[in-house]
Amino acid sequence: MRALRGIVVVVPSIITIRQYITDVPAYSPEQGTVEEFVSLFRVVPVNAEIAKAGGLCKSKFGKSHGVGLADAILAATVEAENAELKTLNTKHYPMLKGLTPAYRK
Repeated sequence: MRALRGIVVVVPSIITIRQYITDVPAYSPEQGTVEEFVSLFRVVPVNAEIAKAGGLCKSKFGKSHGVGLADAILAATVEAENAELKTLNTKHYPMLKGLTPAYRK
């Protein structure tokens, strides 16, 4: 687990899945760089608690807000870890009250 200025960074396991859903070949230098970067941090597995919360979140916000399963699982992981999500795509996370963009463009 890596701390950046006192901040602990965790990576939801759904992110490690997403890194392979790409046009970049699995054994390319680019993919190796991503794997190396992710390996610097603690990867949080999807357990029963996160799966349940993610499923409920998808049920509640899927149709009304277009929330996909991956985003619902990511949000559930954030809540289970009592973490902050850093993203520019705030519209995908209506369940995370008070979420603001990580930075302004």
